[in-house]
Amino acid sequence: MPGGVLLFIFALGVLAGVAYERHFVARPLTMMSAADEHEAAITELRELLELDEEQVAQIHRILAERQQFVQRTWEQLRPEVQNAMRQVHSDIGELLHPDQRGRFHE
Repeated sequence: MPGGVLLFIFALGVLAGVAYERHFVARPLTMMSAADEHEAAITELRELLELDEEQVAQIHRILAERQQFVQRTWEQLRPEVQNAMRQVHSDIGELLHPDQRGRFHE
């Protein structure tokens, strides 16, 4: 059981990292579907961990089973995360000189 919980937490962490990278770093103006997010996470895990096909299939099942939970949790956290990001942006903006601030907001 503890191993399953650890794997679940790891998978959520990977998904969160991939989602953040895909949404805010690599392609900031596009949104990926949950299926695309899963595929991106699995592709990354496959490359990093050299997963076999059975492991990939099991990870697909795990992600599919947990998708609704992840979606509900994200919907609850999204406003808080957005507020935190706005505050970080504002705090950084206050530290900058006027010419830097304009470029930062761009």
